[in-house]
Amino acid sequence: MQQKKYRNKYNCFIVEGEKMLKEALSQENYRIEEIFITSKNDVAGIEFPSDINISEITINELEQISSLKTPNKALMVLKQPVRPELDSSVFRDVVLYLDRIQDPGNMGTIMRTADWFGINHIFCSEDCAELYNPKVLQASMGSVFRVNVWNISFEDEILPYIKSLQLPVYGTFLEGENIYKQTLKAPCIMVLGNESKGISAEMDPYISEKIHIPSFAQSHSHSESLNVAVTAGIVCSELRRKIIHKP
Repeated sequence: MQQKKYRNKYNCFIVEGEKMLKEALSQENYRIEEIFITSKNDVAGIEFPSDINISEITINELEQISSLKTPNKALMVLKQPVRPELDSSVFRDVVLYLDRIQDPGNMGTIMRTADWFGINHIFCSEDCAELYNPKVLQASMGSVFRVNVWNISFEDEILPYIKSLQLPVYGTFLEGENIYKQTLKAPCIMVLGNESKGISAEMDPYISEKIHIPSFAQSHSHSESLNVAVTAGIVCSELRRKIIHKP
């Protein structure tokens, strides 16, 4: 059993470890295809559905199919869910748009951060890291099951809603206004750019307000920018501080 075969041929993805298995089993909109475990004694705290195929394999076999350096006793194959249709209800609160985020660890961490701050929808440009990349899934720490992530065209699919709903579009820039002095409004779109190049020139015209996280370093030789996942955490925190979520 190879992970690539499942992802490409069967439109499935794989999660590993007891925590991720528990998260997956608690979801109703994910169909479980198969579960592989080293021993039922190793996962005694997990209750598996009786109608799911469970295969016991050796540690060596698990190592061969696992994407982790140290496999964690269990692996589950799930069918990729069908994402809901895009409609105006998605834009009732803060929505993140990821512009060419390419590092899987950053992608997963941003999903985990959004989950923590109650942000339920993330839009991704088509050249972002693959949602079901094993490193993205691991970094999300289960948030992949709670946050809707859409690979979507900004101009064709999001922009019409921005215009009709008159949504502000914030973007993080080095030359932007101090985020701690800005008046932030919701619902809104928050754009986060590529790790090394920031927000693309193609996206720039759609940004209605440019924001910046200032440095408080005493030295003039501080780092030039923040990691995008760290930026996401600060931005989401500041949005929630100024904008109380109203379902």
